[in-house]
Amino acid sequence: MSRARYLLLLCCLSFVSTVLADWRVVWSDEFDYVGPPDANKWNIETWPPRRVNNELQSYTADPENVRVENGSLVIEARVDPDDDSMFTSARINSRGLGASAYGRFEARIRFPDARGTWSAFWLMPSDPSLYGWNEEEGWYWPNCGEIDIVEQVGFEPEVVHASVHSKAAYFKNGNQRTDQIEIADAADTYHRYAVEWLEDSMEFFVDDESFFRVENNGEGWEWWPFDQEFYVILNLAVGGSWGGREGIDLDALPQRMLVDYVRLSEYSDPDDPEADLER
Repeated sequence: MSRARYLLLLCCLSFVSTVLADWRVVWSDEFDYVGPPDANKWNIETWPPRRVNNELQSYTADPENVRVENGSLVIEARVDPDDDSMFTSARINSRGLGASAYGRFEARIRFPDARGTWSAFWLMPSDPSLYGWNEEEGWYWPNCGEIDIVEQVGFEPEVVHASVHSKAAYFKNGNQRTDQIEIADAADTYHRYAVEWLEDSMEFFVDDESFFRVENNGEGWEWWPFDQEFYVILNLAVGGSWGGREGIDLDALPQRMLVDYVRLSEYSDPDDPEADLER
């Protein structure tokens, strides 16, 4: 067989493998119940204000701030004159309960529409210490990596953003890997936001439309610490270094981030549902 025909055959086999491969859900929350988020899938974080990003809210476990109703997770930011921060909201994560290295992470979300809100669906590593302490930041970040599947700030409600952070590429270095897409009704209806994360790349989607892709450049963990298990975070902040850039519309609060479902899938061969494809 000639080299040209051999290479063509390899390409064809690769194409067939990709076509046959599919995503298989291995962890999810469909929010088809009523009450607090499922404790077998979510941790509710309780934080004081200004712990990160100069955000103004307290994160609480109060059902006024976080609950499941009408088939959706509700994360609600409120004005609370009795709270030291004046604002309360919620942040939940799946650390130790739902995580993966590689896969498709997807959520169907409806965002708030108020100046001063800052919503996010994002991923952090289960072991942030793997790539060491960062003296400048006073923590393991951004050495550990961060994957922002989607962020939305209320002063620009029709634009959503995706970003990837690492030691060698983040905003303080002036080279943050990020992109955005306009979704005119992001605050009026639900849309599907996802990342497909493989060993050598990440691709970000809105309603299955790809708008941002990042490649592993092979230059070490400083650029690509994304070879370990990451878990899901959902939160709605008030104010902060980005969300509060144009002030806060107090009259527009309370505001809700609504999540119809969260799903984590692995890349699998549908003819052998117990076996993942080689990545």
